Amino acid sequence: VSLPSKWVKNFNINKGDSLDVETIGNILIVKPENDSTKIRKISINVDNFEDLSLRYALSGLHKAGYDEITLYFTDNKFSQTIEVLMRSLLLGFVVSEQTSKKLVLKKVANEISTELEPTLRRAFLVTISFAKSSFEAVKSDDFPSLKQLMALKDTNNQLVSFCIRLL
Repeated sequence: VSLPSKWVKNFNINKGDSLDVETIGNILIVKPENDSTKIRKISINVDNFEDLSLRYALSGLHKAGYDEITLYFTDNKFSQTIEVLMRSLLLGFVVSEQTSKKLVLKKVANEISTELEPTLRRAFLVTISFAKSSFEAVKSDDFPSLKQLMALKDTNNQLVSFCIRLL
């Protein structure tokens, strides 16, 4: 099979190299052979971070495909923020190590590219459910129930973040 030379050069593919080939419906995906033993790691010092910048950084690193994120700090002022992010956004991650100066977040679940379509579909269904339930609560002046719907927002954020990570 002939492959585009620019792509071959970009990924340093040589004649006889093995490639991963996936089919999704009538789409054929060809990519360099996946080295499942390679773990993408990153370490960051979060001493000068604010709460919101930590949230954005962890969300971005998760979506960028990092498998292990080590946070260094002199004061663990973000423990509650990280706890919330673990529940609401970082799907498939756990705290694998924690000391007074370091926290390691590690991926424990493997992503499968064929899960993109079903996960994206679930995200849309959750969004529709959230919209309908919110509309009904507002229409019936049941504003306290809106707070309970925030769990759907968190679920949707998890699903969308996971889809971006897959992409």
